[in-house]
Amino acid sequence: MSIASELERIVGAKEAIRLAIVEKGVPVDGSEPLEEYAAYVGELSGYGAWVRPADWLPLEALGEGDEGLVGLVAVFDSEGEALSLSASGAYRVEWGDGVVEEYAAGARADHLYDYASLPGTECSRGYRQAVVRLSAQAPGALTSLDLQERPAIFPGADAGSRWLDIEVAGGSLSALAVGGSTVRTSMLERCRCAKCAVTDLGGLFSRCDALAVVPFFDASAATGMEGMFSGCSSLLEASLVGSRSVSTVASMFYDCTALQRAPSFDTSAVTDMSSMFYGCRSLRRVPLFDTAAVTSVESMFEGCGALQELPLLQTGSVTDMGRMLRDCCSLLYVPPFDTASVVGMREMFYGCRSLLSVPPFETGSVTDMSYMFGRCSSLQRVPLFDTASVTNMTAAFSYAYALAELPALEAGSVTAFGPAIFTPGAFQGCASLRRFGLQGVGATFSVAGCGLGPVALDELYMSLAVVSSRTVTVTGNWGTGGDHPEIATAKGWTVTG
Repeated sequence: MSIASELERIVGAKEAIRLAIVEKGVPVDGSEPLEEYAAYVGELSGYGAWVRPADWLPLEALGEGDEGLVGLVAVFDSEGEALSLSASGAYRVEWGDGVVEEYAAGARADHLYDYASLPGTECSRGYRQAVVRLSAQAPGALTSLDLQERPAIFPGADAGSRWLDIEVAGGSLSALAVGGSTVRTSMLERCRCAKCAVTDLGGLFSRCDALAVVPFFDASAATGMEGMFSGCSSLLEASLVGSRSVSTVASMFYDCTALQRAPSFDTSAVTDMSSMFYGCRSLRRVPLFDTAAVTSVESMFEGCGALQELPLLQTGSVTDMGRMLRDCCSLLYVPPFDTASVVGMREMFYGCRSLLSVPPFETGSVTDMSYMFGRCSSLQRVPLFDTASVTNMTAAFSYAYALAELPALEAGSVTAFGPAIFTPGAFQGCASLRRFGLQGVGATFSVAGCGLGPVALDELYMSLAVVSSRTVTVTGNWGTGGDHPEIATAKGWTVTG
């Protein structure tokens, strides 16, 4: 089969998939790359374990050509059930209780609900419901929509917290606020955006801790997604379409503690993935993101306690891997990342207590390895890294209980091994260490409590650099008494223990 015929077959298959999706009621114009069709298919199949409550009032789905908002609101039997929002351009709001009001451009809309005015809308969760509809009074007028308004008619009310389900669309909509700190949107479980022109999605759903699913979100105009789902502790799934211009996803899923599968979306322009999945303790699967342009993955997976393996991400441009996998306590396998440009590996594997080994990374540019393998209690071996540029190894191997030997790592540039106040030494807790292979050490350090015999201690002494007034502590090693500390003292060292 020729290349031309194969391409023709792929184009035909893409069109067949598009038509099948469109037939199910989801609009797809065909300009999207094939890899984004997964989001459309996901919208058809439903998401994760979340199921819309059967006794919620139905919402009509908005399409690409629509302009406005349709949302479901909970109304409790209490005083002060107020709702507030604002939008650009003149707009109209149907509050769902028979009241319809029109507002001038930019004006805030406030409404006070009466529980008794919503008969027949009871939900088994203990509230009644209203379907709110917002529409622009002129085409293209809806450029901003803010659900983070606190109502003027009842200032003490936590108005925004009553949203349950939202549909939003607007080709001119360039500013959208759903979550945030002004009003806690703590009841919203679903939000779908069929079309928008928002460039900054940073913090969009911040603190929406009941949000479970975003079945479709048009991100075609977006350039930033920093903290987009930060604090969404119930999030199960999110489908983001058209994200090819996004440059930062830092803290995007920060503390999304229920998320088990990271969504796949276009990250080809992303440079910053720091803390992207920080605290996602249920995360088990990560797709093969395009990370060719990424420079920082600091804390990217920190605290992902259920994560066992990672795909081979492109990391040739990454300079900072500090804390990247810290406290990934179930991690069993680390792929051979390209680390040629990496400068910082501080705490990279700290707390990875299931990890047995790591690949032989290229570390010629790395200067900071402090705490790198701290608390890696199952780690058995370390590759022969290039450590000629490393200056900081503070607590680098502390409490690596199973580590039996260290290779001949060059340590001539290291100025800090620890301990400082409240800081463990580089080898503290390495009770299984039988061979110390570091070469050219010139900074004070301790191997107290390790398992070094007399031959291993003598090898250590011989590997030390010639110094002035430096101390090596060997207390608690079974080989003391049969060793020859004079080898070290002849080089300017004080040997204690």
